[in-house]
Amino acid sequence: MPGIDGISLIRSIRSARSREPRTPILLLTALGSLSAAAAAGRAGVTDCFPLDADGINAMVVRARELVSSDDPPIPSALLGSSPSVVAARDRILCVAQLNTPVLITGEKGLGHGEVAAYLYALGHLAGMAFHRISSSGQLEASSRNGAAMWYLEDVSDFSQEAQGSWYQRLLESRHGSAPNRSRFVASTSEDLRIIANQGRFSPDLARELCQFEVWLPPLRERRDDFPELIQSALKGVGERIGRPGVGIAAKAIDHLSACAWWENFVELETVLESLAAFTPGLEITAQQAELVLLDSDPKARAARERARCERAQLLTLFEECGGNYTRMAERLNVDRGTIRYRLRKYGILPSSVAPNDT
Repeated sequence: MPGIDGISLIRSIRSARSREPRTPILLLTALGSLSAAAAAGRAGVTDCFPLDADGINAMVVRARELVSSDDPPIPSALLGSSPSVVAARDRILCVAQLNTPVLITGEKGLGHGEVAAYLYALGHLAGMAFHRISSSGQLEASSRNGAAMWYLEDVSDFSQEAQGSWYQRLLESRHGSAPNRSRFVASTSEDLRIIANQGRFSPDLARELCQFEVWLPPLRERRDDFPELIQSALKGVGERIGRPGVGIAAKAIDHLSACAWWENFVELETVLESLAAFTPGLEITAQQAELVLLDSDPKARAARERARCERAQLLTLFEECGGNYTRMAERLNVDRGTIRYRLRKYGILPSSVAPNDT
């Protein structure tokens, strides 16, 4: 082919930027060799180098089975076209069919577990057991046999004993027979290299996991992806709470996109749940988004709590001083005008009522 060879074309098709990265690719060549086959396999070819007509027919049948199978839905953490999320999606596709351990990193609330499940669904162990291990990190003796996918959730929180056990389990699986060979995927919001250097994590396990790392970018670095992310998340939220089909206005999306979302998808989905639940119509408006954001914003909540406490203190003082501005001003070490302003600000004294200042 002019300007590009077959291996480069395969890599381009398998790239996360491709419209159909999982399209089956059959490679036929008159210059086949074992090294060329290995290179094609690493690039992502589905099958290659048939020796006869029967081989070609079998290869086509396998490819048709792949096309007819349903692809797993892409999790929200991997949706979009931002360079950082494209890179994450590309790395997932690259390692999906391998048997290497994979470490999913990034801030909390990004859906590490959903990405691990997606990786499992894409991989060669799909249909085998999927074990999700969290908190204690303890391995059940009854589950040690047979091929499986082991997802070590928040592995940085595992005890030192559990870390050592999983490192040994990983080594055993690597050198075991194919039918019993398992795969290990872990997630963390901490840098395992750093905490290993600090003595808080097993250096051996960190070394094994960090070889194949997939970093998930936080939402605040993915502004351009928000229309797609919000539509996807809203669909799931609507179905979950019984409001399927609820939509959202473009200006409402703009309001949501402007937020920092420090808790990532956890915070975003909480806000979308409120919007979907309390929206009277079939579309979330910009005004409704503003009101819910104001109610959910931590700074706004803190300001309301301070105002509530100040009003309660002022009301108590008003009663103790019998409504006398002068006494109240002396107690708070402010002038009488400030007292008058605060009383009316908090609705303790209507503007038409004069205080008892005698």
